[in-house]
Amino acid sequence: MSNLSNKINILGGKLRELHRSFPAGEKTTAIHLFGIKYSDEMLDLTRADLDKVSEAAGLKPIYGLELRKMIKLGKYVMPK
Repeated sequence: MSNLSNKINILGGKLRELHRSFPAGEKTTAIHLFGIKYSDEMLDLTRADLDKVSEAAGLKPIYGLELRKMIKLGKYVMPK
């Protein structure tokens, strides 16, 4: 397994855990929090890579777009 594939799978696992821990109605918030929290680790990933992170988490690949937005926001905010 390549380093990139390994990174995608690890991040996907972390996203899956966080997503599952949030109550219904706040699942998208979990995705946003993840994108901010792990923004530094995902800076070098392409949009296609972020789609794969979403898929590795068991989510629709379109959530890669949300991750990209939160990575950009991660420069300006910190989780509580």
